[in-house]
Formats: sequence, structure tokens, C-alpha cells
Amino acid sequence: MNKSKDKETTGCIIVGASCYADATPALNLAAMLAPLTKADIRGILVEEDQLLSIAQFPTSRIVSPAGERIVTPSLQQMLTVLAGDARAFEKAVSDLARASFRSWTFERFRGEMLSHLRATTGSHDILLIGHQTVHQYIGDVVLVHQPGRDYKAAFSLARHLSNDLKKPLFIAAIATDQHEYSAAIREQREMLQDAHQRGSSGEIFDTKSDLLTRLSHFNAATVVIDIDAGPFQTNEELQDFLDKARCPVVVVGAHAGSHTLEYSTVIPETR
Repeated sequence: MNKSKDKETTGCIIVGASCYADATPALNLAAMLAPLTKADIRGILVEEDQLLSIAQFPTSRIVSPAGERIVTPSLQQMLTVLAGDARAFEKAVSDLARASFRSWTFERFRGEMLSHLRATTGSHDILLIGHQTVHQYIGDVVLVHQPGRDYKAAFSLARHLSNDLKKPLFIAAIATDQHEYSAAIREQREMLQDAHQRGSSGEIFDTKSDLLTRLSHFNAATVVIDIDAGPFQTNEELQDFLDKARCPVVVVGAHAGSHTLEYSTVIPETR
């Protein structure tokens, strides 16, 4: 990879997933975002330990999404499937990069997915966390932001995806006091004025739990979030967020340690 200053400041588009089926929707979104940046493409496959641990018990059964009890594959069968998954993922990353005339890399890890993804994500990277589409109907593009904090980078990506997918933009904010509520009203009004898709809207929630409950019933096409800006910042919070979203998630500010910034760094004293 070219280590020039331009590449360092441009960052990469990173597609991370635990399997190729999860990666596919995120790769489609990466193709839509590619024209916005000169960034190279990185594919990261993180094979989670629990998949291999299941294969250690040949007499056990797993339940399919249809409710069927399926014989657990052997360790060798599981390794064969994972190797094929990796080859398919790598080829898709290569095809995407070549179609958009840029460099690419593919990496394969084993362990906890979010920890690996955040450890390998730089401050200028865009991280797309894959998730297989489970709904026949795909709804809005969702932007989650914290009032009073910088939303421009995440909003730009969300608006672009909303336009490309021809889906309304839904802007979700959390306000815990009147000051944040007033800021959320103002910022959502500004963003909705710049949203181009008819039917775009916004909603303000009292708590993270309220927002996650709404998100779990949303069938979103994708969710865009800036971890630096909040409100979901730790790995545990982000994992809960991913579990509720059940769709590809586009993350800016995902580099490890971003959530440990001082409050005054994340939220400027003046607006």
C-alpha cells in the first residue's frame, strides 16, 4: 500500500465481517461510497472463536434460522467452509477495488470481531461492519448522532447512501436535557433541509435503550454512526448496537481508543 501523506490522510474503506454472507451487503455499500474518496479498499475477515468451538463437539446440534436442528459440522468441515468463505470474500474485495481503480488488501483473523476491527482501523478510515440482510423489505438509511457534536462526516455518508439507495434518511438523536433537545431540533432541521429523499424524518429519544428498541423494529437499509461523536462508543455498546440494528453499519471514528478522548475534545466548549 502506498504510504504517502495523501493516503494516510485519506484513510481506507474497510469492510469487516465474520463471514462472506455478512460481508456482501457491506461490500455493496462500499461500492457506493468509493466515488466519494480516493481511499483504498481493505477486507477484514474475523472468524470468531465460537464457530470453531462448536465444531469441537460432534454430537451437538445447532438450530437453523428456520428452526431446524442441524448436525454440527466437524472441525475439518468447518475449516474447509471458512477457507472457502475467505477466498470468496477476498475475490469480492479485489473485484471492487479493480472496478474503482484503487489498491486493496485482505486480512484474515481469528478472535473477537469488534476488537480486531477497531484495532486495525485508523482515524481517517471508514469502517463498514457487515451483516446479512434478514428482511424482504429494506427501510430507511438511519443516521444516529449526539446533539451538540460534530455530525458532518457521518451525515455526508448517510445522505450519499440515502440518495444511492433511493431510501429516506431517518435521523435519530438522544437528548437527556433541554439543552441537548434544543440542539437536536436545530441540527435535525439543518440536516433534513439538506436531505434529498422524500419522506426523510427525524426523531429524538430520551435514552440509548429507547433508541435501540426503535432501531430493532426498523428494518434499516444501513445505519451510519460516528463513534467519536457518540452516543455509542465502547465495544460493548457498539456490539449491542449491531445486535439491534441487524443490518450493515457504517462507522466513522472507529479507531481503538477513540472513546477515551477527553470530554472537551469530543465536545467543543463553544458552537
